[in-house]
Amino acid sequence: MDKKVTGKAFDAKIFKRLMSFASKYKWQFIVSAISAILMSMVSVAKPILLQKIVVIYFENKDKEGLLNYSLLIVAFLVAEVILQFLFIYIVNWM
Repeated sequence: MDKKVTGKAFDAKIFKRLMSFASKYKWQFIVSAISAILMSMVSVAKPILLQKIVVIYFENKDKEGLLNYSLLIVAFLVAEVILQFLFIYIVNWM
């Protein structure tokens, strides 16, 4: 079957019209986008911190460093929960 492509993939005029309707949700969109970006950064940082915890404890036997990194990973987990809540709350509100 031959598929015909109709229309453009992106139409600036339609996008501009759509954004005029969404302008009253500008700050909610910005906050949700920032929280999604921060959430992804925190998710990437957790395995890196776990690697550092393993290296510190098993190679160096540094218990103080292990405690510091463990507290840091707990802080990252709490931050991730807060960011997820903020993201879900704002996206569902919009």
